[in-house]
Amino acid sequence: MKMEEEKSSFASSSTDDDCVTYYDDDPDKHFDALKMNSSLLTNLLVSSSEPPFSVDKWIELGKHIGTNTHLKYLEIRMDGTDEDDLLRSSETSERFFAGLSSNRSLEKLILQDFIVGHTQLKILKPFFVYNDNLVDIFIDSAYDLPQEAASVMTDALRLRKKESPIKAVSISSCGVTDKSVPAITELAMVCPQLQILDLSFNQVKEGGCDAIAAYLQHPKCKLKKLDLQYNKISNAGIRIIAGSIQSNSRLKTLRVDGNETGGKETSVDVFANLLCDRSSINATCASNHTLQKVTGCDGFPSSKILERLLQVNQMENKIKSAREKIFMFHLEGEFDLAPFERMDLKVVVEVMGWLGKDCILRQRNMSAFYRLLRKFPRQCFGGYLEECELRTRKIEKLEQEVEDLKTSNKRLKCEE
Repeated sequence: MKMEEEKSSFASSSTDDDCVTYYDDDPDKHFDALKMNSSLLTNLLVSSSEPPFSVDKWIELGKHIGTNTHLKYLEIRMDGTDEDDLLRSSETSERFFAGLSSNRSLEKLILQDFIVGHTQLKILKPFFVYNDNLVDIFIDSAYDLPQEAASVMTDALRLRKKESPIKAVSISSCGVTDKSVPAITELAMVCPQLQILDLSFNQVKEGGCDAIAAYLQHPKCKLKKLDLQYNKISNAGIRIIAGSIQSNSRLKTLRVDGNETGGKETSVDVFANLLCDRSSINATCASNHTLQKVTGCDGFPSSKILERLLQVNQMENKIKSAREKIFMFHLEGEFDLAPFERMDLKVVVEVMGWLGKDCILRQRNMSAFYRLLRKFPRQCFGGYLEECELRTRKIEKLEQEVEDLKTSNKRLKCEE
């Protein structure tokens, strides 16, 4: 149950469970509220087993949802029913969705343990095309969701006259394989405001990571959270994902726990290198400074370094994040001074400024400051001295010109 709550909280943006009306608390009252289009009923959770629905009642429920104009949040669970139950039949689900497809008010739709295939989503096509309020779509345990299902949703969203407002898509525990991933990333592409993508508890392997990586590298990708936990992704797949995040400046949360990474130490190293390439100072500056949370890399010695780097990435000023990483890995102990010899004078002066502030404010890096000061005294202060000398010469020149003008004026007065 806890795992289900975590999945739901990751995929759905903001609905407070305390505001949700449970249908089974008073079935007749809530059914009538739906039927009468009551403005008091905005968030509803329905379980097909509590109370047990007849087929006719279930279909009628779908119709009332479709005509309702006040409902914002709808969660429907098909839990507790046998697979041969009439509510699970294709005919019943199609008639239920035919009613629901008329709804234009829902902002969040959560379907759990439904048969959601090509036919059902095709019936829901008007809902995706004409609903301008839909923000979250959560499909959980949909019994091997076929590749065509995501394509149907994509085609529907392309027919919209307005840009899709969808910000979260969850297709969890639906048997998604590598073949289906390109269709899902294509769906993500037609949702330009998408910030959350949940593909957890599926069958995605290394092959599917290529399509995910291509999406993450796309300049229009605005994803902030990506959930890939409990798939079948290997270390090679993790490296593909990490490589694509190198140039991504939006993704903040990545979940990869529960995959087939074998020695997880490799995953830790991959992400640590992503956040801080230590090969050079320039490489550190070009590292990812946005990713703030990675799950599935705990419990190993080097995970402490990764944890520290993720904390550094939480700084709002990314220039400060890069500077902190330079302090951590390039200015500790007996660090190599050779790279500074090749630096432009202005860069060396700026580094000394960083170190000087760090020494004063945090009482650290004093040895690094002292080493650079001894090694490059002229580089550290020469630029300022030369600038002062230049300004002094300009002032002296101006003063001389003023004196010459005064002398000239006196001469002219004497001649008069």
